[in-house]
Amino acid sequence: MRVAILFTAALALGGCAVDGPLPEYPVTESVIEYTDALVNKTTSKNLDSFIDTTDDGSADGYQWYSGWWCPRHDLVGELRDVQREYNNLCEARSGTYDLALFCREKGEPDNVLFVAKIWATRECSGGPTVTISIVAPTAGVSNANYQAKLRDFGYKTEAEREQLALEANERQRRSDEEGRRKQAAREAAEQTELERRLATQQAMLDSLDLGTETHCGMVIDVRESLVEVQTEVAGNRWFKRGELFAPGYAPCKFYNGVYQNPF
Repeated sequence: MRVAILFTAALALGGCAVDGPLPEYPVTESVIEYTDALVNKTTSKNLDSFIDTTDDGSADGYQWYSGWWCPRHDLVGELRDVQREYNNLCEARSGTYDLALFCREKGEPDNVLFVAKIWATRECSGGPTVTISIVAPTAGVSNANYQAKLRDFGYKTEAEREQLALEANERQRRSDEEGRRKQAAREAAEQTELERRLATQQAMLDSLDLGTETHCGMVIDVRESLVEVQTEVAGNRWFKRGELFAPGYAPCKFYNGVYQNPF
């Protein structure tokens, strides 16, 4: 671990933006060296007691670097600006900055030229802190240790990503199919219930006679087109035949003594 106290000027919080040229996007220089240059080029000298804390090191097959800083450059002052710089660096190396994380070689997406994971926190006075984690190969992109380290960042080969996409599509297809099946089952059940109630209603009307139970009560008199029913809420009332329904088919309601047809 190394802790580099870059600037400790006790001046106004927030400071002033810095200007001047940004680092070039070198093809040969290491990503970690580029990151060091970017940090130094984009940090304001007017920050109050600014400390840049970094960890770096190497393992068999790769180098790593992690740290945070407060970018205050005219062109690099927030998270998306830093991500843009690493996108440009990746493109300069004939890569594609995939998911703002993996720099994949164009035409060979399984080859990861470097990892640059960048996110923002709120630890700086006067603006955001940008935190970065870099992993770069030192023995080729196919090195087993480097490949294993990539997995820690969620790396998947192109074939694995395609397989995951196929599996996701298959899960969605099955979910959609199950949804359609359930919808069809609900509609069939609703249709069956409707037909049952219609049949019950028709059977009640065909056999309407004294003592027949309706939705409003028991029939106590039957005329050619009128039927008298003993209701529970409004006493004996006359109904047209078309106003009567089988028990449970419809509610029996009166408003100010007037029957309210449910349909």
